[in-house]
Amino acid sequence: MSQQYSSSFRNCATCAYWTGLRETDNFGQRVCVDSSMSVGGCMCRESGWSNSKRQANASCSHYEKWAPLK
Repeated sequence: MSQQYSSSFRNCATCAYWTGLRETDNFGQRVCVDSSMSVGGCMCRESGWSNSKRQANASCSHYEKWAPLK
């Protein structure tokens, strides 16, 4: 995993609704993905992006922090 995002970033990689491949660091402070171009589905039913593919660095107004992050 080569791209990292702080848990304070409000993007798809750190969002609870994003289904892309990701890992947290040992402390739950960062999310690691292969690249900022990594793709995952958006599972937020209220979002206009629901059921569509989104890049890790994308964002929207329906963000919720991914539970493994502190």
